Amino acid sequence: MASPQAGARNLRVISAANLITGTYNNLLQVILQPFVVTLAGSVALLGVLQALASRLGGVIGAIAQFAGGHLADRWGRKPVILLGSAFNAACLTLFLATAVTGWAPLLVPAFVFLGLGLLGSPANQSAVAESVDARGRAMAYSKVLFFLLLPAAIMAFLGGYIADAFGYALIFVVSLGLEAVNFGLFAAILRETLRERNPEPWTIRATLRLREPRLRGILIMTTVDLFVWQISLAIIYGMAKERFGFTNADLGIIVGVWALTFWAATLPVGKLVERFGSRWMIFVSESLGLPIMVGWILASTPLEFALISVLNGLTAATWVPALQTLIANLTEDRARAEAIGQITAVRSLLASPAPLLGGFLYSTVGYAAPMAASFGGIGIALVLILRYVHDPPRP
Repeated sequence: MASPQAGARNLRVISAANLITGTYNNLLQVILQPFVVTLAGSVALLGVLQALASRLGGVIGAIAQFAGGHLADRWGRKPVILLGSAFNAACLTLFLATAVTGWAPLLVPAFVFLGLGLLGSPANQSAVAESVDARGRAMAYSKVLFFLLLPAAIMAFLGGYIADAFGYALIFVVSLGLEAVNFGLFAAILRETLRERNPEPWTIRATLRLREPRLRGILIMTTVDLFVWQISLAIIYGMAKERFGFTNADLGIIVGVWALTFWAATLPVGKLVERFGSRWMIFVSESLGLPIMVGWILASTPLEFALISVLNGLTAATWVPALQTLIANLTEDRARAEAIGQITAVRSLLASPAPLLGGFLYSTVGYAAPMAASFGGIGIALVLILRYVHDPPRP
């Protein structure tokens, strides 16, 4: 663990970077799906690109997190975080070039770099865990998440308006500039938190072996969860634009309500996880998916989708800090980043066909089919949570 002074400084740096990242990420969340559908003219193609890479994983994102966790336990947290930031900048540069030229093939390398940007995620999560003692991890994760979401609602509301009024290129320019600021913050201020590097040499067998056997059940549960959610979530805004004619401003309102709810619930959830543990919070989070899927099937107006976004925001707020705290508390420092990378990589890789399945169901069966498939899958995920998720003894 880092010294109290260095730990406090790191949390401030990561919180500031999250504030910046949240500013542009929620612009992208509003416009990226409709941008691809507008340029490529197909929800099915959107599903293919989301399977390749997304902000949650995909094939490239899975490989990047696998490598990022392995490298972060050997190189240290800071170099890998910087490399992930550089990949994010390359992604945004390619999205900007696509918007300016209107040449759809540029979307492929742009999504590749979108996935590679996740290289720094295991290192970032590990740096947060190692900047505080074990008892403070739930609130530490909630605090840095709070700053990620702080600008989210305003930016989501503005993002749809900006895209409609000025085009997509302006959003990518702003996003690229903000990521450059992130890189500067990490390079100048962030302090290394890994004190004991993992000396184990790289081998395929060692890399594929799960670092912490207690995480095997969590890996199974989170893989099923991500797969069933990505069937719908990865294409829902593209479907809404195509089926109901939603504008970017409409989608901005919908995402803004989600972000505002997520932000407002984050710190209270951290307190609840700190007091009661992660297991039941994760179960509550998954349960909320059932009314969300029914709501998406029945909704047809921006107002109805915005109301569903309240539940969707609560789902994210109750899931993220609870799961991050659980994994951090089940791993030791020198293997933490690799364990996080393995969990996120394997589940992302196995869940990567989900957007393809969603796009296929939408194109062949109809609008409600992806949500119906997600609904059934969430029921399976709830059973797996009860079976596999257990909090470790309190320190």
